[in-house]
Amino acid sequence: FLEDARALLAGADRAIDTARRLGRGERGAITVGFTASAVFHPYLPRAIRAYRDRYPDVRVTLTESNTVTLLRGLRAGEVDVAFVRPPYVLDPEFESERVLDEPMLVALPPDHALSRKRSVPIAALSDEDFVLYPRPIGAGLYDAIMSACLRAGFAPRVIQEAPQMASIVSLVAAGVGISIVPAAMRHMGAQGIEYRPIKGDAPHALLDMAYRRHDRSTAAGNAVDMLRKLAHP
Repeated sequence: FLEDARALLAGADRAIDTARRLGRGERGAITVGFTASAVFHPYLPRAIRAYRDRYPDVRVTLTESNTVTLLRGLRAGEVDVAFVRPPYVLDPEFESERVLDEPMLVALPPDHALSRKRSVPIAALSDEDFVLYPRPIGAGLYDAIMSACLRAGFAPRVIQEAPQMASIVSLVAAGVGISIVPAAMRHMGAQGIEYRPIKGDAPHALLDMAYRRHDRSTAAGNAVDMLRKLAHP
């Protein structure tokens, strides 16, 4: 019976070690959700990579969606950490904190007259055709752009909406119109498109990290702590 006894003892040791590692959040699984535009900012890929390096035995699932769907997944327990755009309403058992406050840029088609300027005031866009994110799935960005335009004395002429930020940039590159996008979209690498800073009263793209206030998963708690530290070094 010696070999069987040794195997049983080894199995018990492994079970104890697994339980301890689960308790420390070194094993398990988490799901991180994010809006489509957030992934183009260097912070998010860098933070996810750092977490995976620190906790290689935790399975990390990434899911991309809009703020409304991500918060629904958080409530349902399908998402552990969600990177979302305000405004939104959180239930009392959830918490959120700001991780990015990013200036927005004017995105211009190739050879556009405004691309000769180093920066562009919002008022200079009053006669332009706009390509924007639909408000029902991107209220934060949409409202920030609309408010900035209204403060400059005009309502933007929106001729096309696109459900993905990458689609907006592609439509701008094709000459359909201009847009105002988070600065991180410069990293997308679309051919020929020009980005210019906004002179004066520029809208900002805000990104928050939302999570359960008292999560039973130590792995999720570790993720929140690390992602918070990397956002505010």
